[in-house]
Amino acid sequence: MNDEKQKATWLMPEVYDGKPIPELTRSSLAKYVLYGAPVGSFLNGLLTNDLRIAVGAADPENALLLKEYVMWLNNNPSGSCWGSTERVTAWRGSGGMVGREWIVDPKYTGIEEADHQNGRGGKVKVDKR
Repeated sequence: MNDEKQKATWLMPEVYDGKPIPELTRSSLAKYVLYGAPVGSFLNGLLTNDLRIAVGAADPENALLLKEYVMWLNNNPSGSCWGSTERVTAWRGSGGMVGREWIVDPKYTGIEEADHQNGRGGKVKVDKR
């Protein structure tokens, strides 16, 4: 398994909530979360919380998985990476998880994002299924 595919699988499993997730979508979402990489129209609509764009740009396979993507976004990556155009723009500008200070805490199964600008640190659960 190549490195990018491992990262995609670590971030988002091949099967989520009993439904298979398309490889291209998993890979694009993983690159976005990790590096702030640009995504296509479907994922951009999903990440910016624009249902009209997400549904209009989704292929038939991804259209059936909208609920699973929203569930995954709610339960896994940092809430600061999605939910509005401003959050997505800021996430891309910061370089994703890699561009921010993320600390692996051995006492915690997830990842902690150090937010030094306002002095807060928050733990973000990352599903490693």
